[in-house]
Amino acid sequence: MKQGIADTLFPLNTAAPAASAKILRTSALSRKKHGGLLCLSRNFIVGGGLMDINQLVYFIQVCKDGCFSKAAQHLYITQQGLSMAILRMEKELNGQLFLRTTSGLVLTENGRYLLKKANRIVSDYQECENYFSIQPKKKDILTISCVYKAIDWCPETCKMEMFQYDSNPYIKIIECPSLDCETLLEKGDCDLAIVDGPIDNQKFSGSFLMKKQICFVVNKDNPLSEKDSISVQELKNRKLVFENRKFKAYHTLLKLCKSNGFDPNIVLECDRHTTCYSMVKANANLIGSCFSFNEPYINSIGLKMLRLQDEEIPWELYLLSLKGKEVFSPAKNFISELTYWFKNNNVNDMAWCPTGNVI
Repeated sequence: MKQGIADTLFPLNTAAPAASAKILRTSALSRKKHGGLLCLSRNFIVGGGLMDINQLVYFIQVCKDGCFSKAAQHLYITQQGLSMAILRMEKELNGQLFLRTTSGLVLTENGRYLLKKANRIVSDYQECENYFSIQPKKKDILTISCVYKAIDWCPETCKMEMFQYDSNPYIKIIECPSLDCETLLEKGDCDLAIVDGPIDNQKFSGSFLMKKQICFVVNKDNPLSEKDSISVQELKNRKLVFENRKFKAYHTLLKLCKSNGFDPNIVLECDRHTTCYSMVKANANLIGSCFSFNEPYINSIGLKMLRLQDEEIPWELYLLSLKGKEVFSPAKNFISELTYWFKNNNVNDMAWCPTGNVI
């Protein structure tokens, strides 16, 4: 019996590497200079170019699932983004990894060779990450609390800016709802916070980063999908899916509905955009909240984004420090470099997919 690609690569009695089911976070275990840029240890030189550990994670996941669409769902990226990442790998390695046939993907000899190496490299990387994660805390660690996905949605060039200089510290990012981010900053459990507004100027010093809009998302089977915008009154008596009350967007939308004379019928609160989108995708009668920079991703999964008629609901992103607390030097450098980047790049006209790719 002919085995499928997933069975061939991961027999039933062999577990796929745990890392293949998630995107690995950047870890500054060590740093090195290459080609004038500062590269983290998650990069390594292959075939004359730099390869990222995430590329190997993508490759392993495609091998495990046997197709791009299923692998993209597991990795929470678009199928197009995943296909482009594999094509870049093939170009960097100067060799084809998959044969794309009418019956599906088939590993080439190059692909079979790479899979053996990729499993080992990713496994070794995880071991290193686990080892260094339990090391004693150092004074040069810069801890940043960040509202979910804000870093992921930043363009790649912005992420590179965070590690552009040798003086930059090891950066630890804690992702959580925006109100929890501010609580961590107040308690001294982080040095900076990247959160959406509004900002309490009595407690925090805030540097403006960018502005987007809060919008709504519907299933394409919903009659509202024929429109490009929605009025506040059209939300009345509808079943709504919002981010939970630990997010400022929840309170902004609640206030908007109440100011228009009704209490919103919120049937589900969630803490991830992807949960909201999956529920709306499965239920044509739901309306979910979203952000304007998500539109390319929303379209790619078969949903429709609606802007608010006649007015805008701003969603502004800030970099915060705690008032009255001295900001140590690495944090000052980070604030300076990140705000400079946002100020000098027209980010308000950009859109991002969850992979961080600029659209």
